[in-house]
Amino acid sequence: MKVVALTKYASFRCLAGACPSTCCSGWNILVDEEDYKRFKELEPEWLRQDILSNIRQRGGRYFFNNQKSGRCAMLDKDGLCRIQRNASEEVLCNTCRKYPRLINLIEGIFHLSMAASCPAVSEYLVCGDVGWSITEDSGKVKNITAEEYFLAEDAWKWYQELWETARRLCEQHPNVSLLYAYFEKMAFEVLKIIVQNPQGSIPVQFFQALEEDVSDRLGGFIDSQRVLWKRILNNYMNYRILSRKIEFPEEKDSDCVRQAQGELFLLRALAFCRFCEIGVLSVLDWQDLLQRVYRFCAHGRKVCSAFHNVLEDFFPQDELWSYMLG
Repeated sequence: MKVVALTKYASFRCLAGACPSTCCSGWNILVDEEDYKRFKELEPEWLRQDILSNIRQRGGRYFFNNQKSGRCAMLDKDGLCRIQRNASEEVLCNTCRKYPRLINLIEGIFHLSMAASCPAVSEYLVCGDVGWSITEDSGKVKNITAEEYFLAEDAWKWYQELWETARRLCEQHPNVSLLYAYFEKMAFEVLKIIVQNPQGSIPVQFFQALEEDVSDRLGGFIDSQRVLWKRILNNYMNYRILSRKIEFPEEKDSDCVRQAQGELFLLRALAFCRFCEIGVLSVLDWQDLLQRVYRFCAHGRKVCSAFHNVLEDFFPQDELWSYMLG
């Protein structure tokens, strides 16, 4: 069977206790029926009772409880899961066992991607050379790009058309004079979402920098981050267009591209706010912000839907996304 995979997929290993993040924080973690039955028969008894006492039923489905902080009730203070610590990865519920892997069978081909909220994946997107591979039925492996793969080629073509229009616009009118105003607009829209959906509060503290007029720092931000930003932009679009098509193969190409660019614009806005706060940005800062953006934009149905709706009307023309990212 053919398999298309993000190149990071095969080498991925969970960082476990060395991970700087807690992947399940803020989630409502679903426990499916099979998982629940397995937990009811789990040994030792103390672990079984611990797990079952921290599962609630809602709407006919089971979920792990969350602590007041939003962290899963099964997490210890060190951020490690008591199930994984005291049993094995196979005992975890399906939601946790497969994270950050994204898998879909489309037209008889297995498609494998990964969630950028995982630190190992965000490091790859910031520092690596993002690519995809296709494994033929014969076992032969070929490297491919999103641009040349049938599932994403039309969306990529649309993106390239937007980018060409944006390039011509930038040559005539550099975007710096408009960028700050749209950073403020993005902050305003995201804060509205957070007010209505408190579970989506991850980026809120970074926007405090915009409470003052810091527009004079924009030029320094752009100049100091130009090379790294170009890498992140290219890597993320190559990753996200195909990855989103794997998750939502029926999504319109324009919606797919707009979503990917909208996430990048939010990332750039947050990075600018962080730059204003500390005066410099490291690779680790970009990785951390990328994880936060992906969490906000891709985890949680209500927040994701609200952000997607914001992107539809954010700019009067779609080419302005590419223009503002250039």
